[in-house]
Amino acid sequence: GVHSWDQQFDRRRFTELTLDTLIPEDERNPDIVAEFARWSRAWPKETKATFRAIAAEAAKSEQTLHARRLTASLAPGLAAGMSHISEEIWSFRGNEIMSQQAMRSRGMGLSA
Repeated sequence: GVHSWDQQFDRRRFTELTLDTLIPEDERNPDIVAEFARWSRAWPKETKATFRAIAAEAAKSEQTLHARRLTASLAPGLAAGMSHISEEIWSFRGNEIMSQQAMRSRGMGLSA
């Protein structure tokens, strides 16, 4: 049959996968995490841009994305194919921590 990776990148589907993946570790479905990783590996540019947009949106709406031990259940090849996503997570986590510190130093953490 036709290999499904010949399809176009489906941003909406990847967004769903991302949100279904970045949940607390004990609630994650390993199949969904693996699919998320396969998409990441197949479309590094698109998935990175989409992931960045999702992270920015989550930060705005104060939604928590759970990325801890994200690659723990993955085969090494899949985990390696997700390195650009892991980098995004780290830079996002760094920004998140910095903005939390900035909020604390401003006092009540109320944004204009």
